Amino acid sequence: MNLSKSTSYVLLHVLNGSSTAAEVSEHLKRIDIRSIQRALARLTDLGILTKNGNNNSPSYVINFAKLQDTEIIDKLLENDNR
Repeated sequence: MNLSKSTSYVLLHVLNGSSTAAEVSEHLKRIDIRSIQRALARLTDLGILTKNGNNNSPSYVINFAKLQDTEIIDKLLENDNR
């Protein structure tokens, strides 16, 4: 399974300790909060993250077994200003 570039960025921030959409958005100013929420939902649907808490402010935990099967694309290294 391939992840989009923005979803991969969100995943990297969750790996670095951010566990909510608000925490991720503090570090990813270029991506709007709704896109971050969609990325977190996609990662949850894929089983890479597990959603904890209520729907108003859920936190996310990484499923490392599933993460090992995930292909993170090389596009993270590309320049966005093409």
